[in-house]
Amino acid sequence: MADEDLDMLYEALAADADPAAIVHRLAEEAAVEYRTQNRIPPDHVQAALDATREVKSIDNLAPSKLRQIVD
Repeated sequence: MADEDLDMLYEALAADADPAAIVHRLAEEAAVEYRTQNRIPPDHVQAALDATREVKSIDNLAPSKLRQIVD
């Protein structure tokens, strides 16, 4: 990550906050910004979204995600 991206991340994190939720929110905001510019979000933004997406049910999860949970 670029220095300014890391700075924004550290500023957004608080001791009592849920880091995954914060990373997801920041990645979501970045993805929206890219899409409003008619650009595809970079791989690292998409990876952050995928990794921090809230799982509400395991019924429709991919086997790879289930393996991650088990591991």
